[in-house]
Amino acid sequence: MPQKPDPIALEREIIRQKERYMVLSECVTIAEAWVRRFSRNEAAQVAKEGYEKAFDEELRRKLVLQDIMRDVSEKIDACRRLMNGI
Repeated sequence: MPQKPDPIALEREIIRQKERYMVLSECVTIAEAWVRRFSRNEAAQVAKEGYEKAFDEELRRKLVLQDIMRDVSEKIDACRRLMNGI
């Protein structure tokens, strides 16, 4: 028979994951600013001439951060589901 999850441990994990999510969100905001900085008209759609590599790297960084944020969000949701099942 599986052990019941510890609600206190789950709550701590939710808090920990929320903190990680907030920091990642701040990093996404910074990456988005850099993408705009390297883009034509700061529209974040097309790179300025000569800044193509920097634009692409920052855009990639932003997408990776957003992917990590989705993983963290899934962990939060999983903890909440476990808590609701207690």
